Amino acid sequence: MDLFVIRHAKAKSAVDDQADIDRELTGSGKKAARSLASKLRELSAVPSLILCSPAVRARQTCGILTMAPDYLGHLTYCPELFNADGNDYFSILAQYGGSADPLAIVAHNPAIEEFVESLTGNSHRIRTANAAILECDCSRWDQLKENAVRLRHVVEP
Repeated sequence: MDLFVIRHAKAKSAVDDQADIDRELTGSGKKAARSLASKLRELSAVPSLILCSPAVRARQTCGILTMAPDYLGHLTYCPELFNADGNDYFSILAQYGGSADPLAIVAHNPAIEEFVESLTGNSHRIRTANAAILECDCSRWDQLKENAVRLRHVVEP
């Protein structure tokens, strides 16, 4: 099964007493998300299901990723992704992922990098608007195991 672990695009800094969850993408973040979406389509890396953090910046990134007229997949907002750590992703995938293939997660660092490291056994830098393309040896997401995944590619805008 294929898993795309995507870090949201660059967000604006919080202003005044703005909550972190409400931060929006910058102009360059939107441009990078469009570029990432194009590169993912070129690689035929189009998920059938996207699990997205409820943060505005993640939702905006998902909105750009799903804008293609040929996108027919599903999008599920997972409140647990906002404050999750890398280990939490296993239970989130088990709860929401079923057997969706390919599946994408759009969320935040440091959890993204922690999760990819636990899957592959190696540290990888995942910058904003980057996607780690992973090949997983399982038939359902509740079967996903640490160190049982191969990183095929990190896609950058």
